[in-house]
Amino acid sequence: MIVEARIAAYLDKTGRTRSFVARKTKISKSRISQVLNGNSSLKVDEFEKIVNALHVDPNIFIERNQNE
Repeated sequence: MIVEARIAAYLDKTGRTRSFVARKTKISKSRISQVLNGNSSLKVDEFEKIVNALHVDPNIFIERNQNE
């Protein structure tokens, strides 16, 4: 699973919306949707903004877990 898909899954699991992420990161909702739908690549600065907005360790989206 790629980083973008892991972020999307995390949002679903935690009940957070793309609008929430857009508001907190100041990245447009359409850009968030493009990235999380796999239609565009996530930029490093966007990744940093997202993990900061979610208050999570970035490794949860990067490290491969045994269930994949």
